Amino acid sequence: MCPSRICFVFINLMFIVFSAFLVGLGIIVQTSLNGDYGFLKGHLSTASVLSVAFGALLFLTAILALLSVCYRTRVLFFVHVFSLIILIVVELSAGIAGFVAKSSMFKVITDDLRSGQSKYTSNRLVNTTWDSLQRDLKCCGVDHYNEWYKYLGNDSLPDSCCNRYIVGCGSGVVSTGKFYQDNCAEAIVNWTDTNEMVIAVFYSTLVTMHLLCLLCLQRHVHTPRFYDPFLDDL
Repeated sequence: MCPSRICFVFINLMFIVFSAFLVGLGIIVQTSLNGDYGFLKGHLSTASVLSVAFGALLFLTAILALLSVCYRTRVLFFVHVFSLIILIVVELSAGIAGFVAKSSMFKVITDDLRSGQSKYTSNRLVNTTWDSLQRDLKCCGVDHYNEWYKYLGNDSLPDSCCNRYIVGCGSGVVSTGKFYQDNCAEAIVNWTDTNEMVIAVFYSTLVTMHLLCLLCLQRHVHTPRFYDPFLDDL
């Protein structure tokens, strides 16, 4: 059974909240890429831009829905239906593309991290990205912590590998065992899997709500009552 206009308004207000979340998420990711994770900006900035763009599209679609109810005009109603169809197509396409590109993106990122290890002591951007990654994910090296020996000397690791970060703690830390021993490739996979479930639930909820809205709106296309005053639904 299709919701009343009041329920319809509530759902679209929820879409506005979702859009604010997506825009905020995109801005936070982009800020991180401009700062701590600058070395990976070339690969991940697209995701942050798409998050902001999708949030903006979701916001505009919700506003059109509210305007179509407030002004009760069929023009705005059909514009909203059309924009909703476009939004659903974009959501489904983005979901499929993200799923397909996941493994290739992981390989690109890990390959870049490997190539960046040789520049750890000479490139500030690489240094900051590696330190941020290892501290945040509590890991060391791409596949194994001993990768750093080639660049920092035997038994020495970046300070960000230490369990307790102190400037200079990485020198000879291997002999003490007080460092992150998990590799970062596995840590990235674990982080992705953990957050993937949250994203999947959020995304599935969004798509399902849009499909339900579209089905309900389709039933109202030839129903003048949809444009009657709000009190008729109470």
